[in-house]
Amino acid sequence: MAKSKNKKIPGWAWAVSGLLVGIVGAWIAVEYTVAINQPTNSGQPITAPQPAQNQAAVQQQQAQQQISQQEIANLKTENAQAQTTLAQQQAEIAKQQELSQLFTIGNTLQDYYNKIRDAQNLGSASCSYGSQCEVNFWAVLANNINSGTSYEGTYNSLTNQGNSGMYSDAAMAAGKQLDTLVFAPYAADVISTDSDAVKIKKILDFIDANLTYERDMQETPRAPAETLGLRSGDCKSYSILASAAFSVAGVHSAVMQVENASGTLGHAMVLVQSSENLPLSESYSDLTSVGLPAGRWWVIEPQYTYEEQQQHPDWFSQWKLVHAAQVALRG
Repeated sequence: MAKSKNKKIPGWAWAVSGLLVGIVGAWIAVEYTVAINQPTNSGQPITAPQPAQNQAAVQQQQAQQQISQQEIANLKTENAQAQTTLAQQQAEIAKQQELSQLFTIGNTLQDYYNKIRDAQNLGSASCSYGSQCEVNFWAVLANNINSGTSYEGTYNSLTNQGNSGMYSDAAMAAGKQLDTLVFAPYAADVISTDSDAVKIKKILDFIDANLTYERDMQETPRAPAETLGLRSGDCKSYSILASAAFSVAGVHSAVMQVENASGTLGHAMVLVQSSENLPLSESYSDLTSVGLPAGRWWVIEPQYTYEEQQQHPDWFSQWKLVHAAQVALRG
């Protein structure tokens, strides 16, 4: 009986089988990788956050930084506004301090004006209330009783001659006070190049903001310094002050007395003359009949602001002019 021969496995077979094993192993690895990256039963991925999620987080952080920067900017703005408000308050305090000094009248000057009024003898037969004499005296007060006038001489004759210079100095100081009122930035703030309309507006606004109208039962016409010191006045004192301020500013002015149609009520107001066509309610084409220079004169109620002059035509139309006196131009 013949022996069977053992068959040897060729090498190529081993190579093929190894290749097959490798392929199977690679396929198993791919399937596993796909499996672990699939969503779970809850629908949520089990992998780390994707780039889109990282970008959202960065954007949120940037937004928070922008909010912080805006808050800082807001704080800086609020601080700047607070500093501006503080500066404005300090400026207002300084202004009021300056005005307080401006509105102060000393005993010497007050005594001076009292003696001048006594010398004028207002209310007497020679200078009765409501007469041309009294209106002329209003203009003298508006002119600050310039040195060398008969009033100055009369006053000096009633006082100690050795002190006459002191009173003249007080009157000069009052004139400088009025100059300050007209031109100081913290007061009327008139500029020499302003039009007449602007000058009038600034002065009326200043009077309206700083003075209060009060009746004077004694019917005392007061000089500008007195009215400023009291911070109040009646129609005569308002008119004397306003006309004096206009003249300092370079606007031709006059004081006038008016009365109603029946002659039972008297009042004082101001007249101004200008080459400009002023937008005021009432005017006269000529007043040479009452001693004023030829030309048009506009009527101003010194208790009104510039704008209010046009808003009350009925107020002006009720009055008729009786007397007027020009105030010397000082501007």
